[in-house]
Amino acid sequence: MLQKAISLLKQTFGFNSFRPLQEKVISAVLDKKDSLVIMPTGGGKSLCYQIPAQVFDGVTLVVSPLISLMKDQVEQLQQFGIPANFLNSSLSPSQYDANISDIRSGKTKLVYLAPETLLQDRIANLLLDGLQIDCITIDEAHCISEWGHDFRPEYRQIAQFRKRFPKAVCVALTATATPAVRQDIINSLELSDSQVFIDSFDRPNLKLNIIPKSQGAQQVVDYIRQNKGKAGIIYCFSRAQVDELTNIINAAGFRALPYHAGLSDKDRNSNQDAFIKDDAEIIVATIAFGMGINKPDVRYVIHFDLPKNIESYYQQIGRAGRDGLPSECVLLYNYGDTKKIEFFIQQKEGQEKELAEFHLKQLLIFIDSYECRRIPLLNYFGETYSKQECKNCDNCLRTDNESQNLTVPAQKFLSCMIRTNEIYGSIYLSDILTGSKSKKILDNRHNELSTYGIGKEFKKEQWKSLSDQLLRKQIILKDEQFGSLKITTDAKPILKGVKEFWGFIPEVSSTTKSNLFSRRTAKEKARSTEYDEVLFQELRTLRKELADKKGIPPFAIFHDSTLAEMCREFPTSHLMMLEISGIGEKKATEYGELFSDIIKSYMKRNNLTPNQPNQKIEIKDSKTPKHLIVSEAFLNGETVKEIAERFDNAESTIIAHLLKFVEQGEYIEPEFIIRETNLEESEISLIKNEFQTSSEGHLKPIFDFFGGKYSYNQLRLVQILLISHLE
Repeated sequence: MLQKAISLLKQTFGFNSFRPLQEKVISAVLDKKDSLVIMPTGGGKSLCYQIPAQVFDGVTLVVSPLISLMKDQVEQLQQFGIPANFLNSSLSPSQYDANISDIRSGKTKLVYLAPETLLQDRIANLLLDGLQIDCITIDEAHCISEWGHDFRPEYRQIAQFRKRFPKAVCVALTATATPAVRQDIINSLELSDSQVFIDSFDRPNLKLNIIPKSQGAQQVVDYIRQNKGKAGIIYCFSRAQVDELTNIINAAGFRALPYHAGLSDKDRNSNQDAFIKDDAEIIVATIAFGMGINKPDVRYVIHFDLPKNIESYYQQIGRAGRDGLPSECVLLYNYGDTKKIEFFIQQKEGQEKELAEFHLKQLLIFIDSYECRRIPLLNYFGETYSKQECKNCDNCLRTDNESQNLTVPAQKFLSCMIRTNEIYGSIYLSDILTGSKSKKILDNRHNELSTYGIGKEFKKEQWKSLSDQLLRKQIILKDEQFGSLKITTDAKPILKGVKEFWGFIPEVSSTTKSNLFSRRTAKEKARSTEYDEVLFQELRTLRKELADKKGIPPFAIFHDSTLAEMCREFPTSHLMMLEISGIGEKKATEYGELFSDIIKSYMKRNNLTPNQPNQKIEIKDSKTPKHLIVSEAFLNGETVKEIAERFDNAESTIIAHLLKFVEQGEYIEPEFIIRETNLEESEISLIKNEFQTSSEGHLKPIFDFFGGKYSYNQLRLVQILLISHLE
């Protein structure tokens, strides 16, 4: 039978030979030996049951949770001339009956079913009624394990179903399974006498890159620009983040579509179909996307937020480069991102909570590693990487001077913590180290400390990165209520100089800030005279015509400074117009298209493109709720005052947006809020207590209670702190 399988490999699929593990698995399946197969995405798992299905006289059942993928798989098999069909909830009643009729005819060799479908009495009776079942394949077998990251309870019932077909061989396949998950699969499916085949988890064509997230949205836009025209998947933690980032990417001139559970089935399927057919180059998704993706030429996967665990990470990056060509996997990491995952972990109980905590800890160990990324990644799955360096990850490709002995900077930071009594967070400590003359530092007389200004060799962002590394190594800890940093016993050897601290300091440009939500002030922009003067005159002509028709002065439409900025930035869409200083929603709606048409025509005549290699396109979507835009800016390090000046709003308005953000269940680092209050921890505690004892929660009674000592803005900020960090 193996010889027939080899013939089918060439005749049907066009391959000259099996990969080593494929041949062993197929041989075992043909000999009716139950098998567990662990093989990475792109490793050829499907052939391990598709070829035996053609050799067997009877039917092969393929149980899979990937409903969205079944139709594509069946169509591909039919293109190869292999009779295949599927049964799942996506079919209409008439289609379902037609497929059952086809299966009953005995012509079908492979039948794909969702586990829920398989367990229906109607289907069981159909399969028992005269059909010969030779093979039962369980795809994505990790879903059967409570230790796995995609546990599906219905998978647990498959073992009972198997007993109805004692002569059928069982083959379970997955791309991700730790030793604990493997054993759980074997126990759950009762594969005690099975053979276990484990291929290497290494995907050598994937470049693994972990980057500190400082201006996440702009970092993503910059990356896409550098990889223009390539298909990519971007994973976000929440639906709101998916929608916001999708809009930002589209506003930057690219074609991106969202994918999450908040969309209708029709929209999700339409978006996935557009991505698969190259009608859209980018999908921005929550983790639900990709389990059923059948696209081999995804060139990059970006994690905008942390995945839940290493298994999720490995499976999601596995969607890149399935064709074996070089592809990249980028994870943007910020220490604060762990709080999102920790929040949900705290909602769990017992063993489930312990397991989630273990998964997060292992993920952070992987992120914090300075050795070859493949060593801890493969080790997680029980595999020892045979090389010291893969030459295809950020750690292996980092130049010697990027991995540094940071013992002295660490000592400075830890010393500064001690001299300020360990009651402040990294932002304030960075201000001290860099010699800031902020009012709070001067009021606290921290400019008189010996550590004041001793860290000017680094910028604030770099000191923040160092503090994150100290946190990840648990040399310091963060107070979750106030954001203050505390020394641990592991810090003492570093302070005494008996233990070194190694890490790296990310480069921060002194001239170019890539923060998506940071913009130059109008005065700074007006100082620049570098704009296209020919286009400027054309826009002035249009402005004059419009003004004459309305009987108003031209500057009432747009100031010259606004036109000059148009001639620097070349806005060609409604969203891009909104980024120009002096253009609000009304003017963008009324005049934006008229001016962008002139700009487009000019660019076409002069062979100009909107996305020059070094051009920064900093865009936000007008459809994105204002409170999300404000909160993103705040979380990226802008102060309330800076945001208020940029949007020409009162500071109280910005604080109201932040309040709305946390009322919707979102999280803001306490340190960011405390920084804005300019209050001591004791004062914050007093105000919080008053909020908690007040039945109404209104500000005026609390304002009156303290005799006007604290402003309404300060009270509102403490209220935000309280809501965002409820136990």
